[in-house]
Amino acid sequence: MSDKTQALAKAMREAGPSCCNSTAAASEVLTQSGFDTLTPENRVAALARVLGLMVSKSAKSCAEIPWDFQTFTTALANHTKNQGSVDWNLVIQALDYPEFSVQDAAGFEFIVKAFRTATKNGDLFPISALWGQWRNSIGQVSMIREAIRAPKDLLAREWTTVVKVFTRDNYSHAGPELRNHASAALEASVWNSLDLVDTLMTLAEFGDAREEVKPILDNGLRSNTELMFLGLAQLKTPWNALQQDLVSKLLHVYLTGSGVIPQFVQTRLWQVSQGLLVSGLLDLYDHDRSSLVKILKITDDLQILDKVLEVKSYIFAIDLAVLASRRDMLALDKWLQTRIAVGQDIFARACLDYINEGIPQDGQAKAKRDLPVETVASFLQNLLGSPISPENAATLKNVHAAYLQMYPQLADVTPAIDTSAPAGTETSFSPEVEETTTDYYKRIYRGEITIPEIVDLLQRFKNSTDAREQDIYACMIHNLFDEYRFFSTYREKVLSITSDLFGALIQHQLVSYIPLGIALRYVLDALRSPPGSKMFNFGAQALSRFRLRLQEWPTYCSHLLQIPHLQQVHPEIVQYIQSILPAAAAAAAAASGTGVDSGDNSTTDLTLAPPLSASQELQRQAIQSLPSSSLSPTSPQAPPVFTSLNVDTSFLMRDDIEYEAPNEQTKDKILFIVNNVSQNNIETKLAEMKELLRESSYRWFSNYMVVKRASIEPNYHVLYLKFLDGLQSPLLIRHILHETYANIKILINSEKTVQSSSDRTLLKNLGSWLGGMTLARNRPIKHKNLAFKELLIEGYDSNRLIVAIPFVCKVLEQCNKSTVFRPPNPWLIAIMRLLVELYQFADLKLHLKFEIEVLCNSLALDLKEIEPTSTLKDRPPQELVAHPASLTQDFERLSMGGYAPSARMPVQPATQQSLTASQHQQQQQHQETVAPDFIPNLAAYVTFNPPAFYNERPALKRLVLIAIDRAVKEIVAPVVDRSVTIAGISTCEMVLKDFAMEPNEEKMRKAAHLMVQNLAGSLALVTCKEPLKVSMANIIRTLFLQNGFTEQTLPEQSILMTVNDNLDLACSAVEKAAMEKAIPEIEESLASSFSNRKKHRELTGQPYYDMATFNSSRYPASLPEPLRLKPTGLTAQQLRVYDDFARLPRVAPPAQQALNGASPYLTERSVRTPLMNAKLEAEQGYPFGASDLGYESAPVPLTAHQSLEKFAQIISELDKLISHSPSVPWSALPPNHEVKLLTRLVPLLPAQSYSADEMALTFSQKVVQLLYKSESTLYREVYVVLLEQLCALSPKVAKEVTEWLVYADDERKFNVPVTVTLIKAGLVSLVDQDMQLARLIEIGRAGVVEFTIKLIRECVLGEQPCANRNEFINSLNVLNRLAQQQQQQLQQQQRGGSAAVAGGATAAASTKSVESIVSLIEDIRRRSQVPRDGSAASATSPTASSSAAANKEMTDNSVLKEQLAFIFAEWIRVYQLPTSNDKAYGAFINSIQQQGVLKGEEISSLFFRVCTEMSVESYLKYKATNTAAAYQGVDAFVKLIVTLVKHYSDPQGANHTAAKVTYLTTLLSIIVLVLAQAHEQRRGQFNQKPFLRLFSGLLTEMMTAYESSPAMYIQILTAFSNTFQTLQPMVFPGFTFGWLSLISHRSFMPKLLLAEGAKGWPLFQKLLVSLFRFLVPFLSGGELRDTTRTLYKGTLRVMLVLLHDFPEFLCDYHFSFCDVIPNSCIQLRNLILSAFPRNMRLPDPFTPNLKVDLLQEIHQPPRVLSDYTSGIPLPFRRDLDLYLRIREEEEEEHRQQELSEKGEEEKAEGQDESSGDVTKSSTKAKKLTTAASTKFLENIQETLAVAVSTDANRSSVALSSSEKALISGGTKYNIPMMNALVLYVGVQGIAQLHSKTDSQSSSPIAHTASMDVYQQLLMALDREGRYLFLSAIANQLRYPNSHTHYFSRVLLYLFFESEQESIKEQITRVLLERLVVNRPHPWGLLITFIELIKNPRYAFWDHSFTRIDPDIEKLFDSVSRSVKRST
Repeated sequence: MSDKTQALAKAMREAGPSCCNSTAAASEVLTQSGFDTLTPENRVAALARVLGLMVSKSAKSCAEIPWDFQTFTTALANHTKNQGSVDWNLVIQALDYPEFSVQDAAGFEFIVKAFRTATKNGDLFPISALWGQWRNSIGQVSMIREAIRAPKDLLAREWTTVVKVFTRDNYSHAGPELRNHASAALEASVWNSLDLVDTLMTLAEFGDAREEVKPILDNGLRSNTELMFLGLAQLKTPWNALQQDLVSKLLHVYLTGSGVIPQFVQTRLWQVSQGLLVSGLLDLYDHDRSSLVKILKITDDLQILDKVLEVKSYIFAIDLAVLASRRDMLALDKWLQTRIAVGQDIFARACLDYINEGIPQDGQAKAKRDLPVETVASFLQNLLGSPISPENAATLKNVHAAYLQMYPQLADVTPAIDTSAPAGTETSFSPEVEETTTDYYKRIYRGEITIPEIVDLLQRFKNSTDAREQDIYACMIHNLFDEYRFFSTYREKVLSITSDLFGALIQHQLVSYIPLGIALRYVLDALRSPPGSKMFNFGAQALSRFRLRLQEWPTYCSHLLQIPHLQQVHPEIVQYIQSILPAAAAAAAAASGTGVDSGDNSTTDLTLAPPLSASQELQRQAIQSLPSSSLSPTSPQAPPVFTSLNVDTSFLMRDDIEYEAPNEQTKDKILFIVNNVSQNNIETKLAEMKELLRESSYRWFSNYMVVKRASIEPNYHVLYLKFLDGLQSPLLIRHILHETYANIKILINSEKTVQSSSDRTLLKNLGSWLGGMTLARNRPIKHKNLAFKELLIEGYDSNRLIVAIPFVCKVLEQCNKSTVFRPPNPWLIAIMRLLVELYQFADLKLHLKFEIEVLCNSLALDLKEIEPTSTLKDRPPQELVAHPASLTQDFERLSMGGYAPSARMPVQPATQQSLTASQHQQQQQHQETVAPDFIPNLAAYVTFNPPAFYNERPALKRLVLIAIDRAVKEIVAPVVDRSVTIAGISTCEMVLKDFAMEPNEEKMRKAAHLMVQNLAGSLALVTCKEPLKVSMANIIRTLFLQNGFTEQTLPEQSILMTVNDNLDLACSAVEKAAMEKAIPEIEESLASSFSNRKKHRELTGQPYYDMATFNSSRYPASLPEPLRLKPTGLTAQQLRVYDDFARLPRVAPPAQQALNGASPYLTERSVRTPLMNAKLEAEQGYPFGASDLGYESAPVPLTAHQSLEKFAQIISELDKLISHSPSVPWSALPPNHEVKLLTRLVPLLPAQSYSADEMALTFSQKVVQLLYKSESTLYREVYVVLLEQLCALSPKVAKEVTEWLVYADDERKFNVPVTVTLIKAGLVSLVDQDMQLARLIEIGRAGVVEFTIKLIRECVLGEQPCANRNEFINSLNVLNRLAQQQQQQLQQQQRGGSAAVAGGATAAASTKSVESIVSLIEDIRRRSQVPRDGSAASATSPTASSSAAANKEMTDNSVLKEQLAFIFAEWIRVYQLPTSNDKAYGAFINSIQQQGVLKGEEISSLFFRVCTEMSVESYLKYKATNTAAAYQGVDAFVKLIVTLVKHYSDPQGANHTAAKVTYLTTLLSIIVLVLAQAHEQRRGQFNQKPFLRLFSGLLTEMMTAYESSPAMYIQILTAFSNTFQTLQPMVFPGFTFGWLSLISHRSFMPKLLLAEGAKGWPLFQKLLVSLFRFLVPFLSGGELRDTTRTLYKGTLRVMLVLLHDFPEFLCDYHFSFCDVIPNSCIQLRNLILSAFPRNMRLPDPFTPNLKVDLLQEIHQPPRVLSDYTSGIPLPFRRDLDLYLRIREEEEEEHRQQELSEKGEEEKAEGQDESSGDVTKSSTKAKKLTTAASTKFLENIQETLAVAVSTDANRSSVALSSSEKALISGGTKYNIPMMNALVLYVGVQGIAQLHSKTDSQSSSPIAHTASMDVYQQLLMALDREGRYLFLSAIANQLRYPNSHTHYFSRVLLYLFFESEQESIKEQITRVLLERLVVNRPHPWGLLITFIELIKNPRYAFWDHSFTRIDPDIEKLFDSVSRSVKRST
C-alpha cells in the first residue's frame, strides 16, 4: 500500500514543479502514477504526501518554479469528478506519515492555502488535526510550531474554535482592572488554547520530539506565562514531572506577586481548580509564615475566605482566622464555636497547640507567636465551654494558668454556663447595671457603706435568683479586677478602702476558682513591690484581711515567705504564716486525697467518668493547682540574715499628704537641677528646687537621690548633703534617711551582694552616705535602726563578714568629721574593740583586715593599742537560740514519719512514705528552685554518704546542698582574688620577658592564657582545700543543730564522710572561678603589649623589639643559646614551655581520687557520645544488661571513688580470666569471650562520672602501670586494647597517653614486648619514638642503647616485623656514630697502655656495646640483601670469591643508602621548619657538599635516586591517612632540586647557565629511571601521583626562579620537554594521565609556546604527536572504555586551549597532527584544521555570491613547519619529481605546437569553457604522456601499499611491524606516505600554476601533471585507498590560503570529471562526515561543500545517492537547509 500511496508524490518529484504548469500535465501525472486505481483512503494518503512533497521542495529551492496547487486541484477535480470528491480534512490528518515535516512558515502557509484552494467553499482549516499524538511527532511539532508563528489573520477564525483556557465571560463580575486585562486580544491569543497546551505537554513527555518541543514551551512561558499556567492547571491529572515542576514554580510566583496579572490568574484558578489554589496557599504558608497577610488579601480579593478556612490544616486555618478577625473580616467567636463543634477534639487540640505558641517556653525570652489578649480570651472562652477529652482538659488547664500569669485580666474569661464567676470580657452590662455599680462604689469611698455591709450585699447578690442582681454582682467584681492596673495611682485613703474590700472578697469567698487565683496573684504581685510603695501597702492590708484563709493554701504561703522584705516590714505576718504552714500543708494533703504526694495533680482517674467540660475540670483543680501553675517561681529566700537592721516607717505616716510622683515635665526639671548642681551655683539651684519640689513628691525624690545618686556617686556626697540642708525640709531628710535604711537592708541581706563586688561597692557607698547624714552631723544612728555590734556578730555567724565589715567601716569613717562621735567616744570604741577581735581571731581575709586598718588610720587610732573584746569567744552557742520556732517546727517535721499513707496514694518506697506533706512540699520547692551560681545543678553532683542515713532523712540533703553552696561562696572571692593577683603578676612578668622579641601577639596571648589559667587554678586549689573542708563541716553541723539535732545526737561520722566525698567538687568550683577570672585580668594587663605588636606589624613589617622589657632585663645577652631570645621570636622548643601548661593534669593524685570525687567543671561533655555508643555495643554482647551493672538509661553520676571501685572490680575480673590462658593472643579469642566483653565495660565508667576526661585519664594511668607490670602476651594485649578505647574517648586522654609513652623519662618504658605491642596498636608513633630514642642515646641515658637495639631487632628483624629500617633511621645513625666513637676510644685506650688497664671494666662494657650495635647493623644489612628468589643468590656469581666480593659491595652500597636516606630525612626536617629560608637551605647544601655527597657522579646519582624512592615510598605509605604528610617528601625533594640547581655552577667557570641545565637534565634522568623501575615492578599497581606532584612542583618552582631569565628558562623547558618525551605514554602507559597533565601544565605548555622565536614549538609538536600515536589503537577500536574516554576528553580540552590561545601553532603543524590522528576522530581533526591565524578575519562562507578567487588571502601560501617530504621515500620522490618535470615539459611542448598549427582562432577555441571541451581534456593529456610516465602512474598504487619506508634519509628510524600497523591504522596503505604525497604533489601543482603568466587551458588545473597524479590515484585505488586519498585532500581544506583554494578546486574537479557514481558518493561522504559532527568546521571545507551543492554545474541533487534512503535524504535536506538558511 505504501508504494501505491507514494507513487504520485514520487512521480511529481521526478517531474518537478513543471508538472503543475497546466491542467493537462497534472492530469498526465495523475494517470501515470495510477491515482485512479487507488481506494479513497489511499487517495487521501497520496494527496497528503503530495502536500508534503510540495512543502519540502519549496523549502529546498526558492529559485525554482513554485508549485501551482490550484492547477493541480483543478486537474484533480476533473480527474475524480466521477469518483466522488476528496475529503481534504482527512488529507490534513493524513499528513501524519514518517517523512513529513514543515521547515518554515512558508511551508505551513502553503498547506493552509492549499486546503482552502482545494475546498473552495470557505471551510475552516482543521486545526484540531494538530492535536492529540501523531505517529510522526517531529512532523506534528513542526506543524504546531509554524501554526503558532503564523500571521494572526491566517488562522484567525480557526483559533476561535479551540477550547479556551479562559473567556472574557469568566471575568464578567471582576473589577475593571481584571476586565481590562482579560481583553479580546488576550482571549484571541494562540496560547489561549487548552488543546494546544495539552498536546505540547504530551509531546514533551512522549515521542521523539522532546527537544523540539522545549523551545516552543519556552516561547509560550515567556510570552504568555499566565495562559500557559492556567492551561496547565486545567489539564487532567496525573501530571508528569515537567507539569508538576512548572505548575509548582508558577503557582508560587502568582501567589506571591502583586498586580493585575496575579489577580487575573488567581481568579481563574479558583474557578477551575480550587484544590490547587488552596494547596498553593498552604505551601506558601508552610514556607513562610509571614506570608499570611498576603494569603488573607488573596482570599479577600477572591471572596473565598470561608471556603479556605474549611481546610483540614487546622493551624493554617486558625492562624488565618485570627488574622481575619483582627481586621474585622471574621467573627472569631462564632467561627470557633462552629469549627469546634464540627472538628471536635482534634480541632480543640489544634487550638490548644496554637495558643500555646503564644507562651514563652523554657529559656526563651519571647514566645513564637504574639497573640493579643482579646484573641486568647476568645479561644479560652470557647474551649472552656466545649466538651473535650481529659487529656485536652489537662493541657487547657496548663495553658490557661500560663496565660493568667501573663494577662491577669483573663481571670474574667469563663464559659457562659458558669454563673458563679464574673462575666467575661466578651460580656457587656446594661447601662442601668453599670450606673448602679458606679453608685455603689461612690458610696463605699464616701463612707456611706461600710466594708461589712458591701460584703453582705454582694453575698446576697451572688446567691440571688434575680438576673439583675447577679449582673450587678458580676459587674462590681469585674470592675474591681479591671481597675487593678490603676491602683498605683489611687490616693492612700482610697487605696486603703480598696485593699480592705479586696481582702474581704477573698476572706468571705465572694470569688472562687480561677477568679480567686487571680485575686491571690494580684495580692502577691503587690507584696513584691518595694516596701513603702502604694502597691506594697495595698497587698499587706489586703493580706491581713484574709490571712485566716491562708492555711488553705500552703504553697501560696511558701511563696509569701519568699518575699524578703515582707518579713522585714511585717514580721508578724511572716510569723503567723510560719506557725500555720505545717498544719496547712497537712490539711491540703488530706483535702486533696493525695497524701504526701500533693504535688501530683493526676491522682483522680478520669478515664471512667464521662467527659467534663474544660471549665468544670479547671474549676475542680483551680485551688489545688493555683500556687504551682499560676505563680511565677522565684528562688527561695531564707529569713533575713541581718536582723539588727530595721526600717522604722512610723515617722513617715502623714495622712495629710497624698504621695505621688510628679509629672514628666516636673521630673525633667528636677533631674536637670540635680545633674547640674555644683558648689558655685548651689544657691541658684536651691531656689529653683524649692519652687518645684512638693511634699507629695518626697517619696519619689528620696528614692531617686538614694538609688540613683548616693549609691553610685560617693564623690558628690558632700555636695548632695549640702544641697539637702539648703532645702530646709526635715521631712525630706527623714524620707531620705528611710530610703537609705531600706536600701541598705535589701543590699546587706541579698545573696548577690556576697558574690558581686559591684553590689558590695554600692553598699559601702550607702554606708558612707548614712554616716555622712548622721554621725558626721553629730546625729546618732539609733540602736533600733542599726545595731553595729549585733550586725558584726550576725555577719560572723553567717559567714558574711565580707559584707558587714566594709559597710560598718564606711559608716564609722564619718566619725572623723564629728565632734561627738570621734574617739574616745565609748560607743565608737566598743565597736572598734569588736572589730579588733575579728581582726585578730576571726581568720579574716586580707582585704577585710585592710578595711579595718584604713578605718583606724582615718580615726587616728593605733590598731595594736585597742584591746579586743571577748564577745565571740565567751558567748553561748547562738545556733541553739537563734530561731527557736523554726527549730521546733523542723524537729516536728523530722519526727512525723510514722503516718500511714492515704489509701488513694500510689505505693511509694518506704523512705518516700515517711515524709509528711510539708516535708515533701519544702523539699520539692527547694530542689526545683535552688540554683547556686557557682555550681549549676548542684544536686546532680553531690554525693550523700552514707546513703541510708540520708534516704531516711531526705530533708537533710537540702541542708548539705546549702552548706556546700554557702561554703563555696564564702571562700571563693578572697581565694580567687588572691590567686588571680599572684598568677597575673607572675604571668605578666614572665610573658613580657620571654616574648620581648615576639612579633605575633596571638602567640603571646595564647601563652599568657595557658600560664595564668593554670597558675591561678592551681593556687586556688591549694589555697581553698583545707578551709573549704573546715567550713563545710562547720556549716553542716550548724544547720543540723538548727534543724533538730543536738550536740549528743550530731552524726559526726556522716558529716565527715559527706565532706570528704564532696570536697573535690567544691574545690573544682573555686578552681574554675579562678581560671575564668584570670583571663580578663591578664588581657587587661597585657593589652598595651598586644596593641603595640599589632601596630608595629601593620606599620613596618620589621622584626619587633620590646625595648622597655629587653633593656630592663639584667642578663639577656648572657643567657645560654637554648634560653636566649631570637629576633624572630620564640622557637618551637622555647614555646613548648608554655604549651606544657595545657598538658598539666587537673585532677588530684590517684590516691586521693580514690577517696574523693572528680571535678565536673574541667570536662569536655562531648565525650559522652562515644561512651554511649560503646555502652550499647557492650550491652549487645554481654550476658546481662548494662542496667544490671548499675548503668541506667539516665544514670546517676558516679563519684571518683565509685568509678575507681567499679574499675578495680573489672580489672580484677579480667585478671582472673586472663590467668587461665595467659599465652592465648587477643585475636584468637572469640567475639563474645568474657575478656572482650569486660574490656567493653571499662570506657563506660567515665561516661557516668562527673569528669569523663579526668576519669578516663586516671584509668589510663592505672592501665599503663598494669601494662608495664604484665608478663604474658594476653595481659599486654588486653591492657593495650583498654588504652586504645580510653584514648578514643577523648583527644585530651589520647594526647596525654601518647606523650607519656614517648617522652616520659621513666625506666619502666624500656620494656621491649610492651613497646612492640604499643607500636602495633598505633599508640606509639614510630617517627616520634625514633627521634626520642636518638635523643636519649645522644645525651647518654642509661639503658637506652640496649633497649633500642632490642626494640629494633624485634620490630625490624623479628618473626612478625612491624616496621622497616627506615623508620628507625635516626636511631640507627646515632648508634652507628656511637659505635664508631667507642671504637676510637678503645683504640686510644689500647695505645695508652696503663690507661686501658685502669679502664678495663669500662672498656669491656664499651666493647660489648659496640659488638651489639655492629651485630644489629650487620643483621639489618643481611636482611636487606636477601633476594626475593631463593636461587638468585647462587645465580649471582659462579665462584665463591666473586660472590663474597659482590656481597661486600652490596653491604657497602646498603650502608651508603642508609646514610643518604638519613641526609634526605634531615633535609625534609629542615624544609618543614617554619623558620627555614634560602639561607638555611644554602647552609644545608654546603654541609652535604662538604660530606662529599654531591662530588662524585656515582654517589650523587645514588643520593638522588634514594631521595626519589623515599619520596615515593612516603606518599604510598601516608596517602590513605594523611594527604598533607604524604606529599611532604615529594615537596621537600622538589625544593632540594631547585636549590641545588640554583647553587650549581660550572666547575670550569665557562658557562654557568649550560652547566645548570645539564645538571638539571641529569637529575631529571635519575627521576625517570626511578619511575621506569617503579612502572616495571608495580605494573597495574603503579601510582603516578607522587611523580606527577614531583614534576609539577619542579615546573612551578623553576618558573618562579628563572622566568625572569628567558635564555636560561627556555633551556630548562627544553630539558623538561625531552624528559616528557622520554616518558611518553607509548613507553609508560601507567603514567599517561599524569603525563597529559604535565604537558598541559600552566608552567610548561604556555611558557614553551610563548618562547621567543617559536623555539618551543617543535618540542611541543613532538609531545602532541606522541599523545596522538598512543591514542590511535584505542580510538580505532570502536567502543571506548571509561579511562580512554576520559583521556580523550582531556586531549580535546588541551586542543581547545591551543585553538583559542595558540592557533598559529596548530596551523603550522596541522600536517603532523593529521598524519597520526585516526580517521574515526573526525571532530579532533576538524578542531585542528579549523585553526586560523589570530590576525586574520575569516570571510563568512555563507555570504551569497562569495567570490573566493578575489580574496586577498587566497593567493598567499600557508606556513607548513611539518617535514612532509620525509614521508616520501627518496627513490619514489625522485621518480615523482622526474615524472612531474617531464610531464610539464611535454605539455608545454605540445601546447606550443598546437598553437603554431591552429593559429589564434584555434587558440581562442581551446580557451572556450564549454563542457564538451572539458570532458575531452583528460584524453588529450593522456596522449602526451610518455611510456615511462605511464608506467610510473601505474605503479603508484603498489608503492602506497608497500610497508612503511625504511629509507635511511627519513627522519624516523625503521619501524617494527606493530608500529607499521599503528601508523597505518590497521589498513594496507601507508597513510603517512599518502598524506605526504598528496601535499607534495599539490605544492608542486600550485608552483606550476603560479609560474604560468596566463591561462593556457580550459581549466587552470585541468590536464596538469599534478592533476594527472590525482586522477590516477582516484581511478587506480580501491575503495579503501580512495577514501584515504580523498581524506588527505580534505585535510588541506583550512583557512583562506593558496593550498585551501587549490585543493578545493581539485576536489570539485574530481567530482565533476568522475563518471562513476560511487566516486562522487565517496567524495560527498568525506565532506559530509566532517560537517555533520559538532563544531568547529574548517572554513575551506564549508566553502567546498557549499559550492558543490549550490552550483548547478555539479548537479549534486540529481545524483541517486542523495535519495538512496529516507534517512540519507533527511540528512542532505538538513545540511542543505543549514547552508541555505545561513545564506
